[in-house]
Amino acid sequence: MTPFETDVSSAPLKGIDKIYVLVEDLPKDAALINLSEERLRTVIELKLRKEGIKIVGKKERIAQILPCLYVNVNVAGGEVSTLHLCSKRLLLY
Repeated sequence: MTPFETDVSSAPLKGIDKIYVLVEDLPKDAALINLSEERLRTVIELKLRKEGIKIVGKKERIAQILPCLYVNVNVAGGEVSTLHLCSKRLLLY
């Protein structure tokens, strides 16, 4: 399990049946730990679907004023470094 595949309680999502997922652009160092926007989005959306939450597109979100899950990941390190630090931030609004 990677740091981005941690178990998350569904309690904060109670009552939400549709959501838009916004993944912020990843820094270039994310590739050094094999993290891509596509992989991150897939993991997040799969977990949400397993909780019975439908993923919607941007147009549907705006039209229906639906909640948004904002995902921001920072990675620090370099090609010569064996240590990579990362942080993640998830905001629901």
